[in-house]
Amino acid sequence: MEIQTSAQLAVKEAMSVTGCRTQEELAERVGVSQNAIWKLLNGKSKTAQYKTARAFEKATNGVVSRFRFLEEEQGTTEQESQDGSTDASSDDAQATACPRSTVSSASRQRTDTHGGDSPLVGG
Repeated sequence: MEIQTSAQLAVKEAMSVTGCRTQEELAERVGVSQNAIWKLLNGKSKTAQYKTARAFEKATNGVVSRFRFLEEEQGTTEQESQDGSTDASSDDAQATACPRSTVSSASRQRTDTHGGDSPLVGG
């Protein structure tokens, strides 16, 4: 069985949560290139830049945490992922379905929880 990275699992969950059926749709929804999605899905990029990770979190209304894209540790096996034994429940939060829809002004005004407007250092 192939072990998947946390980022790979997070991208798959983001596709499911947003209702995006293609890498192109998800890329447009998140605001990144299709190539960036492909690299994350295929394990060529094991982590994402903070800005990209935050964009995934916003696109899924917080269902997929940015921290899943920032950790390098291995996720789970594909079989465990399919069984749902390690997937986080997304019943409590709903993300806007693809294609991109209008974001409320309240969502745009939220700030990161790291305590400021400056980017995190490191990584």
